Amino acid sequence: MTNRPTIEVQIHQQRERERRRAQANRDELVERIAQTIGDDGTIEPLKGLYLNRSSTPTDPVHGVSIPAFCVIAQGSKEVYLGEDRYRYDPGHYLIATVELPIVSQVVEASQERPYLSVRLNLDPSIVGSVMVEAGLPSFRGHANAKAIDVSPLDAGLLDAAVRLV
Repeated sequence: MTNRPTIEVQIHQQRERERRRAQANRDELVERIAQTIGDDGTIEPLKGLYLNRSSTPTDPVHGVSIPAFCVIAQGSKEVYLGEDRYRYDPGHYLIATVELPIVSQVVEASQERPYLSVRLNLDPSIVGSVMVEAGLPSFRGHANAKAIDVSPLDAGLLDAAVRLV
């Protein structure tokens, strides 16, 4: 008999390490954004990189989506595109690939735990190039590609967002 942990124990230990690393990255992202933007509003510390803070939920805002990658460090937000609702939070990111009319609102924010987010604008020509390289169907046919979508934020993307901020 060996004293080596079983594969199940090793997998559990690895998942726990990843969970702790992700939580540390979330905490660091909150801290970095909060230190950079102390008052409610939006700032652009680098061209195309926006940090946002809101201490209260907001009313719905009508606007136009732009190609962007959006991560929430704290709080949550909803974006409506027609009848579709996209809600995202610290465990999810939003990606928008084209300009479309949307309605958005911060739904979870408080003085103690303000909504904090980062948005990185994406160059539309690069978005198109990546879609072609990925083999996604063209928009001329009946494509399954979405103009806006929300997906789980994995540890690698979260780490990249922390380093970017």
